[in-house]
Order: sequence, then structure tokens, then C-alpha cells
Amino acid sequence: RTYSLRTRLALINAVMVLAVVAISSAAAWWTTRAVIERSLMAEMHREADRMVSRLQGRPQGMNDRQPPGPPPSNDPLRPVRFDREGRPDSGDSGPANPGAFHQALRTGRAEARMGNDRLFLYVRIPDGAVQLQRPLEPTRAFLTNQAVALGSLLPLALILAALTGAYLSHLALRPVNRQASLVEKLDGQDPTVRLERPPEAEFGRWTDQFNLLLQRFQNVFDQREALLVNVQAAKESQSKFIADASHELRTPLTRLRLATGVVGAPNLTEGELLENLKIADDAARELHAIVEELTLLIQSDARQWSAGDTRVDLREAAVRAIQASAPAQGPDPTIDPSLTGALAIDPEHLHRILLNLLTNSRRHTPPDRAITISRAGSEILVTDEGPGVSAEALAHLGERFFRSDEARSRETGGLGLGLSIVRALMDVYGGKVVFESHDGLIVRLQFPQSRWKDAPI
Repeated sequence: RTYSLRTRLALINAVMVLAVVAISSAAAWWTTRAVIERSLMAEMHREADRMVSRLQGRPQGMNDRQPPGPPPSNDPLRPVRFDREGRPDSGDSGPANPGAFHQALRTGRAEARMGNDRLFLYVRIPDGAVQLQRPLEPTRAFLTNQAVALGSLLPLALILAALTGAYLSHLALRPVNRQASLVEKLDGQDPTVRLERPPEAEFGRWTDQFNLLLQRFQNVFDQREALLVNVQAAKESQSKFIADASHELRTPLTRLRLATGVVGAPNLTEGELLENLKIADDAARELHAIVEELTLLIQSDARQWSAGDTRVDLREAAVRAIQASAPAQGPDPTIDPSLTGALAIDPEHLHRILLNLLTNSRRHTPPDRAITISRAGSEILVTDEGPGVSAEALAHLGERFFRSDEARSRETGGLGLGLSIVRALMDVYGGKVVFESHDGLIVRLQFPQSRWKDAPI
């Protein structure tokens, strides 16, 4: 059977009180017995002193009481004189304790005890020794009465101990009950609720540890919630990515299917055949571009890109990117004289970054406007004089499949993946892409200072 903590504390207190009472009673009994016996023995020593003084003919002290007349001969407690051979001076038998008698002859006095009945004192005198004795029956009776009285107090002590233990356990467990009530009020709706620290040091420490445990649980729940949010965001992003990719692939696939479907039609002229073949080729090229950009994004999500540290000249990289972006519409970009120096980067990564930015600018910049590549400190700037983007659209640049409703429309051929690839590549190198719209679009490529292989201009 399992008892409550309060019951156990009360029982422990009762047992301890009973143990203390029992030990105290036993100690009092033995102390009282020893005191009484020593008192009786002291009384016999005083009587012996008076007797020896009288027998030696010395005057008694002022405080000595005159001994009474000779005790009756039939008094069993009277002093008995013995010669050195142990023979009494009357009809009494020999010494009650021969050993103590002979010791008194040698040392002067000797104390002895006969069971629990009598105390003896032997005192040496000139011609022998005197035996003094005191009965222990009154002492035994008194001690028996005392033991009975102390024993009768045990039930009362038990009751008082139980009541005291219950009260003390109630006081001791009051902080626990108070904290338990507070714990019961924790409904889990607010994970930031903590227990109030009680004034008791011991329970204060317990409360601190409990609050620390609650904090750990809260951290776990927060991490779980954050993980669920990230998983949900990833699922939504994946679903959106699949939907957008399917939408982007559907158009060129439809064009390709329609163009190739009429190739075998009867009465098809050579001009019509060439036109449909051109449509099919354009659709295939568009499909290739979409697949290539989707592959780059998949590699980015799988963290298959690693930062390179090849020294790449900026002007050479810019020239290469301008040549690769030639098929796009729009004006030819120009290289500003400030574009000097080199970067520690994978050459293909820098080429892809500049190519995507220049292709994006050429698609959306009128032929009579300018596109410039320049450098400002630790930044590479690609600036165009196109129509720019709205403040709302500016915040979404770099998101996958995002195209502004106006200047960045799908009619120009953009898929909304180029800038997201630029941002992903900049993340690989610890860089940052900043978009600004001031009479056109300004793209700032901010590389870490450690990537630059020359002093910034």
C-alpha cells in the first residue's frame, strides 16, 4: 500500500517523537535510580563518618547530628560490627558481601550491592569493620510508579505527535500544494506562462528547475512550429514550382506539337513547311532554355553548387556575357571604365550571373536606350534605361517565375527564372543582390570583400 507524502511525514514525525519520549523516559528512569542510590550511599557515608568519629573519641562537628540511641537488636538494618576475621559482635551471621568486607579492611571503605534489594557500605574501624545497609524496596517502588506514569503518557504523546506531525506536514507541503495549484492552471494555451518563485529557498530551486523545463519544452515546440512552417512553405513552394514549370512547358510544347503536326499534311507548300519548321525550332529552343534554367534551380536546391576561387578578370567576363546575350532584343550593353579588377569565383558562375542580368535588361530596354556594366567599390552594377518596375513588383524580383505585369511581361520571352538563379548563385558566395528602380532598373551585385583580388576603386 502506498501512503501519501503527508501521511508518511506525519508517521515519521510520530515515530520520532515516540522514540524521543521513550529514550527520554528511559534516561530519566536510569538517572533517577542512580541519583537515589547515590543519595542513599552518601547518607551511609555520613553515618559512617559519625560512627568512626564517635568510636575514635573525636568531637563531632557542628553540623553532625547526634546519633540516636542503640537500635533495637531485632532491626535488620542496624549497623553490624565485625572483627578482622569477619565474626560479628552479636548473634548475626557473617558479612553479607565478604569481598567488600575484606576490601574495606584494606582500603578503608567499600561499597557493595546485593541484587536489587540492598546497598551495603563497609567501613574499617580499629578492631575490624562496620557493615551499613539501606533497603532498595522503596526505591524500586518509586521507580515502578515512575515507569507506570511515563508509560501512561505514551498514548497521549502518540496522539500529540500524530497531530503535530499532520500540522507540520501541512505547513511543509503548503508551498508544494500552492505550486501544484499553479501547475493545474497551466492550460497549454500560453506557453510563456511560468510559475511564480516562492519565498522558500528549497521550493524556489524546484520552481526554477520546473520553469527551466517549461522553457525547454517551449523551445522544442517553437522549433517544431518553425519546422512545420518551413515544411509547409517548402511544400507550397514545391507545388507552386511544379505548377509554374508545367505552365511554362505547356506553351512551347503546344507550339511544337502543332508545328510538327502539320508537316505531313497534304498540299503543304514549301514556304508553309519552312514556317512550321521554324516554329518548331523556336519552341524546341525555348524548351531547352526552360529545362536548362530548371536544372540550375534544382541544383541550387540540392546544394550542388560550391564556391570557386579562380581569379576572373571582370572586363573579360563582361565581354563574354555581352557576346552570349546577343540573341536577345535590345541595345548592346557598354562596359564602363570603372569595371576593372578581378574576383575569386567560378568563371561559369560569374558568366551565368552577368548573362542573366544582361539578357533581362536587353529584353526590356528599348533599342535607343543604354545598358551599362560598371563597378562601385565592392559592387558590380548592371544599369538599364528601361521602363523600370513598380515598388510592389520590386519587392518580388528574384522570386521564381515572377514577372511584373507591365514592363516585365511574358511577351518579351522571360520566364521569371533568370533573376532567381542570380540570387541563388550570389548566396553561394555570401553575396547579395539589390534591385533599385530609378528611371530604369539598377541591379547591384554585392560581393564580400574577401572575394576581390584587388583594392576596390
